[in-house]
Amino acid sequence: MKLPVTQIKDSDWGVSFTNQEGDTAENFVVQRENGKNFHVTMIDDSVTLPNGEVAKFRQPMIFEHDQGAGKVGDIVIVLRLNPSTQRYCVQTEEENVFVTETDIIKIARADRSSVDRIEQAVKRSVVVTGKVYSNPRRIGGMSIVTNYVIAGWSPQNVDEMIDIYEYVQGLDSMGLATLLKALQHMPAEPAFTIFEQMRTPNPHEDEK
Repeated sequence: MKLPVTQIKDSDWGVSFTNQEGDTAENFVVQRENGKNFHVTMIDDSVTLPNGEVAKFRQPMIFEHDQGAGKVGDIVIVLRLNPSTQRYCVQTEEENVFVTETDIIKIARADRSSVDRIEQAVKRSVVVTGKVYSNPRRIGGMSIVTNYVIAGWSPQNVDEMIDIYEYVQGLDSMGLATLLKALQHMPAEPAFTIFEQMRTPNPHEDEK
């Protein structure tokens, strides 16, 4: 049976409730009309307390959709060696982070791609290094695939490049996990150089 849906103003999102009686409902689902990307619903979970007691609870969970791809997206660490400074840089894009419902900050993150627009991030041959979950306590579904590529220097992308030392100081947790996996898979020479530069501030920070 199709449940009644309350549409969210100025969006293609809607909310439906199951077994609603007065002010109580068994569950809810928030999803888009086309079913893309993700939905939100309640799940049953439990934790084992220090005294051995099992505490059961319910909480909202986001479920990302893999759309049959076996993954919910890709993270790609694109590394480029600056020919002037001989330091590795990470190609980044800007992301909005909601600190509250109305307070937004911007952070630099490694390239991302969702399942339905993979071409935006993976435009070249990359090395697949593994999989990650972003926040399993809050977000379910299939995992995210991690990738890396060491590409040639590109003057056209200079404004998107961040020195490896500066990047590691940043807030991009999934990108940093992807960088760690990349170090494990790449050849020894660039891996050890990148590792040392991660630990050493850029002495040429004013150079591009």
